[in-house]
Amino acid sequence: MGHSILELGVVALLYFGAATVLDSDVAQICISIIGGTVLIFMAATFVRSAIKEKDLNTAPSKSSFGKMGPIIGGVIVTISNPYWSVWWVTVGLAYLIWSQEYGLVGVACFYFGHILADFAWFTLVSIVIASGRKIIAGKVYKVILTLCGIGMGAMGIYFFIRGINLI
Repeated sequence: MGHSILELGVVALLYFGAATVLDSDVAQICISIIGGTVLIFMAATFVRSAIKEKDLNTAPSKSSFGKMGPIIGGVIVTISNPYWSVWWVTVGLAYLIWSQEYGLVGVACFYFGHILADFAWFTLVSIVIASGRKIIAGKVYKVILTLCGIGMGAMGIYFFIRGINLI
């Protein structure tokens, strides 16, 4: 809940002013190339982790975030994730700029689609972790991590090439 509220604020800031500065061809080129590079780097990190990872810790861990509630806990977890801000100033901003071609409706569709995708993904991850701690270990974990890295890398290559083509 806190994650989606925080992202609504980011989308609103970008839509109602901050993005106009970044809507130029030069900004789109930079965002696409930097965003693509960041995604490629993140993908390489995923794949490297999958190869080097020897064991997945399957023991449940205790967290103090549960005591904070869904809003405060969500905001704190989101802000403390370094990839979140990197994603918003690169990939998220590029998607937001593209969605602005359809006005406020396009931005609303982007936001709600993004939040629904977050919700679906984190629900799936929660279910899998809660029910399959022993199933997703070893080679299965490495395969999943590698596939995610490959998908992220493909997306990064797409962004990078798009930026190069805009030059």
